[in-house]
Formats: sequence, structure tokens, C-alpha cells
Amino acid sequence: MNKFLLTIAIAITFAFSANAQSESYVPFRVHISPFTYVIPNYTKGYGAGAGISIEPAYAINDNFVAGLKLEAALFGSGTETSSSIGAVGSYVLTGDYYLGEGKSRFFGGLGVGLFSGATASIYDNGSTTAEAAGGSGFGLVPRVGVQLSHFRLAAEYNLAPKNMSYLGIKAAITIGGGMY
Repeated sequence: MNKFLLTIAIAITFAFSANAQSESYVPFRVHISPFTYVIPNYTKGYGAGAGISIEPAYAINDNFVAGLKLEAALFGSGTETSSSIGAVGSYVLTGDYYLGEGKSRFFGGLGVGLFSGATASIYDNGSTTAEAAGGSGFGLVPRVGVQLSHFRLAAEYNLAPKNMSYLGIKAAITIGGGMY
């Protein structure tokens, strides 16, 4: 897996240094998603939750955009005697391929990166426990969506190891990256 990540990093480096920049789009952009609806694939009984992400990206050409997604997702569950919160944080290198031309475009993409998870429980007797129950490891993020000028809608499945996978449905504001 480390050789695979090294190959991706080298490819992105060569792509930036080759000056194969976007011809009709501003190359640098940042997608900010203040709220992501997340549905965990946990077996621990967590319900849907919320996430937040920021994704700086660079358009290598009019159709391919490389970026880095930084995301945190929180899930919760509770009973009459206890409450529990699960959290997953991720650092993912991404690549998106945009279809067509214009201000509204569909895209598909894939990301690979590091996921880390933790849980915290509170019991009715006042005791609290926290642990890195999910641990950490590398995972994949396939995704699809649509870019509508400076607004982005996407669905991504965060395929993470150690029972930390979740589906994220997000709306994001895009700063930069418009046509010129």
C-alpha cells in the first residue's frame, strides 16, 4: 500500500510540474462543506450523524482535479443507561474527473488516505470511558456528484478499515475554480 501511495504522490508532483494547467477554469479551488449527513456502517448500533470537511484542490486540466480532503464525522447512539459517540477523521488524496464543459458538470472520483477512529461513552452513574476503538488504517473513497458553478453536491462512500466505513452526502461551497 505504501508503494501505491508513493506512486500517486509522484504522479501528482509530475503533473503539477508539467504545467498542464486548466485552460478555461481557475486552477485552484477549495470545497468547504460545513455539514455532511453521514450514515455509518458500524455494527455497534450508531445512528446517522454529521460531518465537516475542507478540500483544497488543483485543476491539472479542464477535466481532472487533484486534491486533499480533510474530514471529521461524528455518530451517536444512546439508551436509558448510557450514551456513546463515535468519531472518524480522515486525510485523503483525491482525484476527480469532470464530464462536459460549462458551469454545471457531473464528476466521479476516487480517493485514498488515512482514517482514524475513536469512541467515548457516558454512563448514568457518571463514569466516562474513551478509547481509540476504531484504530487507524488506509482506506478508499469512491464518489460521484455534480458541480453547479460554486456549489457542489456529492455522495461518497468512505471505505475505511476496522469497521469505520460510512456514507457521506454533502453540500459544499466552492471558493475559486470558476470559469474565466
